[in-house]
Amino acid sequence: SSVLSQQGEPLLCHVQTLLMKMEANVQEDTYYMCGITSGKDPYFLDLPSDFTNSHPELAAGNTFISISNATVVEEGDGHAASIVYPVGASIHIVDPPSSRRLVVADQSRHKTLGVRTALVVRVTSLDSVVSLDQETLSANAFGIGDGAPTVNMITQWRDCSAGAMQMLPVEQDGVIDGVYE
Repeated sequence: SSVLSQQGEPLLCHVQTLLMKMEANVQEDTYYMCGITSGKDPYFLDLPSDFTNSHPELAAGNTFISISNATVVEEGDGHAASIVYPVGASIHIVDPPSSRRLVVADQSRHKTLGVRTALVVRVTSLDSVVSLDQETLSANAFGIGDGAPTVNMITQWRDCSAGAMQMLPVEQDGVIDGVYE
């Protein structure tokens, strides 16, 4: 293992949230990843439940935290696997580091949040036809219609953005339930 923060200098961690289902028919679990430096894979991070329960903003994926005395625990093949810290370590939500790159990324991120519209285009040619009909495409993308899957493009955008993005089918002439043929 190697120490990532020097004594008196807490580790700055960009928290990313993952929802993963490890086995079929099992509820999704929330996993936290810690991005330390750009260009490196994030590390697994086990945060105390009282901390995650009191900070719902962690789900948005653009939160920075500070952790005192953090250490990387490596796997057998030398790759960093996770970040650990002693019991009683100080963990706090902090402002992101001030850099132009982060500010620009944060501004462009907010332009993509909120209510957006989407259009599915069913393309046909003289010698080929798409195998899915308009109703199936609408059901799979937008969850519209009887028997539509409960997991579709709309629910994935909503769930992956922690409810910060809502996708709706385009409504205009020639478009039926978000699909244009």
